[in-house]
Amino acid sequence: MKSTIEVYVHSVSISQGQSGLETASSLGCNVADKAGELISRFSKVKGRMFSEEDWSILQRLSEAASQTSDEVKVYDISHTGDRFKALTRGITKTPVVIINGETYKGAQKSLDALDTHRSNKS
Repeated sequence: MKSTIEVYVHSVSISQGQSGLETASSLGCNVADKAGELISRFSKVKGRMFSEEDWSILQRLSEAASQTSDEVKVYDISHTGDRFKALTRGITKTPVVIINGETYKGAQKSLDALDTHRSNKS
């Protein structure tokens, strides 16, 4: 059964970033080819940075997406449209992962949910 995975993260422009944050520009080479929507969604965040927590979620999502045919949607709440979508779902802090309608807030819960989902698919 094909699942839907939604991920909410927050990026900042590099000029606003702090040291120790991963750059989003390297994301393109880390994202699985199967996750076409993931790649297109990230084209708008080139030159932006993520917190370590958000970056770890994106990396784990990339790994999970490479092993399944799930529908993957990534929302960057630093963009107005994505922020509005997040607010309508009650999301004010990132990272958040929603798998088939079940919400996981915070880095550890989100990582665990992605791991569990991936292991259930194998």
